[in-house]
Amino acid sequence: TLFLPAMLIDLRVIYLTITLKYHTTSILTEGGYLNAEKHLEYHLV
Repeated sequence: TLFLPAMLIDLRVIYLTITLKYHTTSILTEGGYLNAEKHLEYHLV
């Protein structure tokens, strides 16, 4: 009976870390893309 709650907690932690990683990477890629676009515009002008 002690094994199941521990497993559920582990799954929750894994899920949280995955979602956090996904959100941070999406924010980073969006930010990087916008910065690259601005950089290109700056060089074209």
